[in-house]
Amino acid sequence: MAETAMTELNVDFGKDKDGWAEITLSKTEMQKNRTLKGIKFSDYEDSIEKIPTAESLGIRITINGELYGYDIRIPEGHKIYADKTEITPEKNEIKVKVFKETKFNLTDAQMR
Repeated sequence: MAETAMTELNVDFGKDKDGWAEITLSKTEMQKNRTLKGIKFSDYEDSIEKIPTAESLGIRITINGELYGYDIRIPEGHKIYADKTEITPEKNEIKVKVFKETKFNLTDAQMR
């Protein structure tokens, strides 16, 4: 099966504590003005998926047949509780709360 191309959303790493971290995915300026203009993420809540792997947690949302999302990197040797991940879609943002099984800094992991 061919993999569908994904358009990346903006990412902002918020609070990053020992047991959890908050991430906000949002529309890029181009997406706000073109492909996702007038679209509310909250209207597509049922199409949001979590795709956990050993290296990342993928967040995907399908809107009008197009795939959007972001892959949150998990540093080697560390783990998260993927099943506990909370995803809250809002108008122009998707709030993600990741719960960590081991101690690490999620923000630092993205820079590698």
